[in-house]
Amino acid sequence: MTQFFLRTLWTPCFVAAISVAVASAAPHAETPAATSNGYSNNPFTLPLSNVPLPSTEGAGTDSSQMELDSVLLRYQFKPGQEVRYRSLSYDSIMIFSRTNRLIVRERTEVVRYRCDSIVPDGYAMTMTVMSYIATERADTLPAVIRDTHPWVGRYISVVISPTGKRLRLIPSATPQAYGTAPGAPFQPLLLPELGPEHSFVGETRGMRTDPLLLENVYPTLQSSNTSIRSTEARVDTLGQQTVRVAFSDAGNVVYSITHPDNQKVTTQTAVNAAGHYYFAPKEGRVVGGSYVTFGNITFETSTGQHATGRHIIGMEYWLMEEESK
Repeated sequence: MTQFFLRTLWTPCFVAAISVAVASAAPHAETPAATSNGYSNNPFTLPLSNVPLPSTEGAGTDSSQMELDSVLLRYQFKPGQEVRYRSLSYDSIMIFSRTNRLIVRERTEVVRYRCDSIVPDGYAMTMTVMSYIATERADTLPAVIRDTHPWVGRYISVVISPTGKRLRLIPSATPQAYGTAPGAPFQPLLLPELGPEHSFVGETRGMRTDPLLLENVYPTLQSSNTSIRSTEARVDTLGQQTVRVAFSDAGNVVYSITHPDNQKVTTQTAVNAAGHYYFAPKEGRVVGGSYVTFGNITFETSTGQHATGRHIIGMEYWLMEEESK
């Protein structure tokens, strides 16, 4: 029976998303009203009036004036431009049932994003996993090296906003084949959603998003989650001037899948994630980062069997190269 639950996480046969639940930022809090930029007016946003000002007593200046270190969090791509990232990830999956299972995987991937065109609401991008290699251990069995995955060489075309919000899939350019990315639906994104584009160093804000999981699973899932973003500091890294932006996320997603033997499994996953990205405002792209996701999973089969599990992903990645054509 445990095999059904393992295939649920890394299966090529996703059928449909059933429902989405949200981990609320505060108990019994009302959902903030959405603004024109697609994000909510969230009380977590730090009001400028609450920012402590340095003492200017006797300096002859107006203490109400303060110069902020503004940051523009906005992607900039040109038609034909390509960026490639190398990621190193560690997966661990634990299934708790009558026969407990543990799978540990260390994987390396090269992922390419290509800007196909600029559209009125953002960029038409195509994501492709160029290469994949993983060392996998199941329980006490010897390690196995795998260098193939159904996602390798697959073209997934999506439209993203200038701040990275996934807007829609481009079906005509995307294979209509069921499956998931190597890290399952909640694998961290290499081009993350950045949130409202205007920020400043030291700002912390909360936001509610409804991310579409377009690159990681087909058919696509839509999730809701609460995020806290902190624009922490300017950092020189990898030869570029960047801003370190930290995120913490919480969400809850319910979906069902059917295996080839017609066994239906409903999965509810509560996801908590945190990490940081290094964003280069001048170039308008991410040059690297690290992220950890922690998923508590509940499985229920169509025959009434139950199990619980955990899926933990730790990922680091960095920009390899970019090319404009």
